[in-house]
Amino acid sequence: MECRIEKVWARVLRAFAALNGIVILWLALMITADVLVRWITGRPFVGVFEISRILFVPVIFTVLALVQWTDRQVRVDAVVGHTRGRVKVCMRAFDQVLALGFFLILLWTGSENWLEAFQRNYVGMGMLEIPHAIPIGFLVIGTFLFVLTLVLLLLKSVRQLITGVGADESVLPYSPPTEES
Repeated sequence: MECRIEKVWARVLRAFAALNGIVILWLALMITADVLVRWITGRPFVGVFEISRILFVPVIFTVLALVQWTDRQVRVDAVVGHTRGRVKVCMRAFDQVLALGFFLILLWTGSENWLEAFQRNYVGMGMLEIPHAIPIGFLVIGTFLFVLTLVLLLLKSVRQLITGVGADESVLPYSPPTEES
């Protein structure tokens, strides 16, 4: 059973995914234009390299939370796949706590790096001097989304451990199709 906050969070993550789709389309068009301009003139389209490097950061980091939320990440599941019920929920909760610790550290250090890049006005080298704070900011936003996703999944796991309701189901709000379905 999905609570209201989980439904809202799923919509937020899907909105970021839709935005990422637009960014990927824009990247494809920019790179295609760059290739055509280079082919015709022998010179690069100014700024495409710098902008595309920066746009890959939000595309990767802001979609990670949706991948985790929908349980579509690639993993080798030698142990958890053979467990059931509360043992499975407990193992998933332990996994979520470890991931939460790692991503909280990433969020903290990324925030410090963003603040330093913003305050000191670090810029990239190239035809366009784009501030480093922009890609680092995207990394921080994506990591924040991931941390909130892990917190919601951990709360769901704890709720399943306490109540036992849904312990035989997936801990995640979305269960990917199985071979039987």
